[in-house]
Amino acid sequence: MPTRLSKDDKEVMAEKICDTHATRKRKRRDMEKQWADIDRQLAMIPPIEVAKARQSTIESSTSWMSETELPNQSETLEISTADARRLMVPKGIDWFAAHAALTDKYLEKVDIQSMIAGDENDVPSRITQDNADKLVQGVVTHWHNQYDFKGNLGLINSEAFKYSMGVGRARYVKKRVFLHQSKGVNYKDQKIPILVPRSIKNTFLDDSEHSLTNEGLIIAPAQIFCQTNKVKDLMLASKTGSSDINDMLGGWIKNSFKGWDEEAEVEILEWEGDMVVNRKTTGALYLPNAIISVAIGIKNGKTEGSLDKTIFRIRKNDVPYSSYILFPYHQEHIDTPYATSPLIKGRPIQAAQTQALNRLMELGALQSQPPVSQDSDSDEPSDIYPGAKLGESAKIHEIGNPQAMLAVYSALDSQYSDVTGRTAARLGQQTVSHTTAFAKDAELARGQVRINHYVDASLEGPLERWLMMEYEMGRKNMVEEMFYIRPYGGFVRAKKDFLPDYVEFEAYGAGQPADENAKFQRRMGALNQAIQIDQLAISMGMPPTLDFAAIVDQTLKEGGWTDVDQLKAQPQGQAMEPNPGLQVAAQQGLSFGNR
Repeated sequence: MPTRLSKDDKEVMAEKICDTHATRKRKRRDMEKQWADIDRQLAMIPPIEVAKARQSTIESSTSWMSETELPNQSETLEISTADARRLMVPKGIDWFAAHAALTDKYLEKVDIQSMIAGDENDVPSRITQDNADKLVQGVVTHWHNQYDFKGNLGLINSEAFKYSMGVGRARYVKKRVFLHQSKGVNYKDQKIPILVPRSIKNTFLDDSEHSLTNEGLIIAPAQIFCQTNKVKDLMLASKTGSSDINDMLGGWIKNSFKGWDEEAEVEILEWEGDMVVNRKTTGALYLPNAIISVAIGIKNGKTEGSLDKTIFRIRKNDVPYSSYILFPYHQEHIDTPYATSPLIKGRPIQAAQTQALNRLMELGALQSQPPVSQDSDSDEPSDIYPGAKLGESAKIHEIGNPQAMLAVYSALDSQYSDVTGRTAARLGQQTVSHTTAFAKDAELARGQVRINHYVDASLEGPLERWLMMEYEMGRKNMVEEMFYIRPYGGFVRAKKDFLPDYVEFEAYGAGQPADENAKFQRRMGALNQAIQIDQLAISMGMPPTLDFAAIVDQTLKEGGWTDVDQLKAQPQGQAMEPNPGLQVAAQQGLSFGNR
């Protein structure tokens, strides 16, 4: 990225960012209306048309009418976010695994013995594939524990269920860590990566159509984030912040707010992605993977005319990928980056059901206190109340059919549940008393099948991408750090050089126990077959191949035992004579036994 840009370059970029933002906002105008209506339904506020009609008059002829909004949308959002969190990041078990590449370069520089924090912990003294995998998994889990990672992920899922698209951004935060050194305990500020939830309402996605030619591979998409700030805060940040464009925390342009009112508020548009600046005299300027911030407002003394625009910050993203991580619920169209969601699908059904409920309550009121007509020359009262006596000329009028309206309401309620998956079992209700536990589990699974699909897609897509980004960002700025490795039951102290250069991540969420059990059964089957082949080789006079002591160690560790040495029997002279009966029994146990 060039270190100097001309004034004309900055003006062209500012105009391009503002025009692109206005175009994207205009294209999704109808979608924003749906989002606003969903927010109203979640707050259980009656439609504005009803409120306006009531505010225009306080006559008794309309004041009795119902103004209720149903809680269907809020219930769907609550159970969906709870199910997604339970399936994505279950409590008490690991929801992801790391697979490190043990290169010769890495094995030469790492010394796992120097990482052991304490002499009594069962942290292996020799680096193996499992050690490296658990080391990476431990440090990433340690970063998650430094902030409310699960809460941030829950907010992202909530946006996906409401507005069809959850947005997360990879960002650095400074955290004070303590370093235990020979000269004492010191502290140092360290940058750790965090997943920041952003609202799709303030994020304008690149809506370029999918391209089948190479131009889509050369110019990366750009996202625009919008927010409001005070000029005073931006002035202070530009004065104290770094001007280095290659620093993610820098890139501030000094005196960019000269002539602006300090107490005014400005709209900030932050462009992230590739930027192409057209020039009149020379060729176009290409800024790859750039983050450009534009302020839009009115300068001092200006009373009319167009808004002023100024670029106050330009920096290069220090990772080779976009910091935006998108969590779409269900994408239906190829010509838009936006998707659909349960609440978007359920919005018109709730509106119709709310109408049916209000009309039903009004019909119930008319049935309990029906209109009464009477001869004009009668002096008898015609009010309806318990124990009222009506004259012979009084006539009660029955209006409407509450049973028919109740049937409409019930049909719409069933339709809403079918569309959104808001079943009685997911709400914690008992539908049929004689249903078996297995049938209950099946009913619950059918109700959350849509959430399962969303969770699977999120684990395989954005969450695995985030884990890779998080590891690269955290490793880049890592200092010496002590953290806990759950599978080993001990602490290690590691530096940046101790972490592998190449790592792949696998996110499996709540499916980890079933996957691990299937893997264990496959390994036991392979082990049983290997034992049989080894026994056959020994009977033919060949030396044994398998190390049964190592097999016992590995099996105990996979079962959760960490202090394996204390379980081993001490040598007692010569080994026992082979017992063919015990060998057969052991092989049968491996073949048919349960874990």
